[in-house]
Amino acid sequence: MAPGELQSKLIDTLRFPLMVAVLLTHIDFPFAHWEGSAAWFLYTAFNRILGCVGVPFFFFISGYLFFNKTDSGFPVRLWLEKTRRRARTLLLPYILWITAYLLFYYALYHIPFTASFLDKGVPYDANYLLHAYWNTRSQPGHFASFLSRFDEYPFWKWWTTPTFPVLGQFWFIRDLFLLILASPLIYHAVRFFKLGGLLVLGALWLLDIRYLPGWSNASLLFFSAGAYFSIHGKLFTEALVRPGKITLIAYPLLATTELLVQIEWLTQVQCYLLHRIAILAGIVFFINLTARLLQSDKIRPCPFLSSASCFLFAIHQPWRTLILGRLFFKHPPPTASLTSCVYYLSEAVLIVALSLGIYYLANRF
Repeated sequence: MAPGELQSKLIDTLRFPLMVAVLLTHIDFPFAHWEGSAAWFLYTAFNRILGCVGVPFFFFISGYLFFNKTDSGFPVRLWLEKTRRRARTLLLPYILWITAYLLFYYALYHIPFTASFLDKGVPYDANYLLHAYWNTRSQPGHFASFLSRFDEYPFWKWWTTPTFPVLGQFWFIRDLFLLILASPLIYHAVRFFKLGGLLVLGALWLLDIRYLPGWSNASLLFFSAGAYFSIHGKLFTEALVRPGKITLIAYPLLATTELLVQIEWLTQVQCYLLHRIAILAGIVFFINLTARLLQSDKIRPCPFLSSASCFLFAIHQPWRTLILGRLFFKHPPPTASLTSCVYYLSEAVLIVALSLGIYYLANRF
């Protein structure tokens, strides 16, 4: 298999399983924090370890694809053309999905039967609606404002509060489009500083200085890392598969170590450095594993699942927050260990099945 073909198939193959991994990070239940339970063990493995590889990988791929064929230059005309296309495929869906979510939520809020499942006291005023498209956590009553953080937190925690629009997972689209607007700066920085610039961004990411609304070191690091390969005319599969084969052993060991640490000390000891090293190893691990399976013809890309990944990304949180999640939380969690595991995974299975079914019907008719 030609290197370029392998890389293209690898991207198509990984889109869906890593999107499911992202979905698993958004599922949470009270019983998942019971120390020593099988459900807690399962939740921690998927939600806090394996699932955390998904978003960095998507930023990495986004950076690579956006800067594709720019190794000979990135003129203003090309930037404007690429930005125009991304505005149609990213910004427009961002606005439409959030608007549809607000209208749908507003309608459900005024139906007596469905209103009991929703949060009370959501102010549908102009201030709330404006924040809904950017960062709902800057609303009064949620988190301290930016300026008050200088008094409330030490300097290394000024920008560590996550920020989300009302449709939470769309922070990825928000941050990605801002990176695209700043792509000329990123292009010249990556071309000039090369790996040195990525090492600086990596150090900031490892220190957990991450959340300024619309900007995060995680998104900038992995988007720039993907850009690095395109800007310098390299295939990331050629650069990462052979040298990265050690991650086939290292990542399972790192993930197991992180899991055991979290089980022993719960959330009192947050091993940020170990967690982030595991994420880096996890990205290379999944690239290596998938490349080897594709080369040996043991797996093949599924065009339907690959194309459905974007739809699953957009719709999984409404399923989660408005319908399935509310129904699950209405009932006490089971106490049996095996039943608890099924209880945890069943929501993910239902969300994926319903989303794929709707996507299939929408494309068929």
